[in-house]
Amino acid sequence: MCHGDDVTTTHLFSCRFGYSVWQRCYQRLGFEQVLPGSSCAYFWHHQGYGHWMTFWLVVIWLIWLQRNTIIFRGKQACVQEVVDSVVFKTWSWVKAYYARDTFSFSD
Repeated sequence: MCHGDDVTTTHLFSCRFGYSVWQRCYQRLGFEQVLPGSSCAYFWHHQGYGHWMTFWLVVIWLIWLQRNTIIFRGKQACVQEVVDSVVFKTWSWVKAYYARDTFSFSD
């Protein structure tokens, strides 16, 4: 992802790859916004808004998995692949939470 940069909690949000994932995820949801400047600000930004915390956790988890895939398997980083996975996993987790058969992807 960032070719040997130290990985910190802030790095998951501020490196070019992580920042691009966050921006595209928000765009996919129809939001244009300035991203917070710290990992704590990202966290608090998603607190208390229904399933926004689920979204936040999925994005962090998938950026981390992508990082591991790059490091341990030598795969190239793909922002769109992570964004698509974020959308699907967030939907899946929210659907599992509600355990409704009629919960559609567009909900």
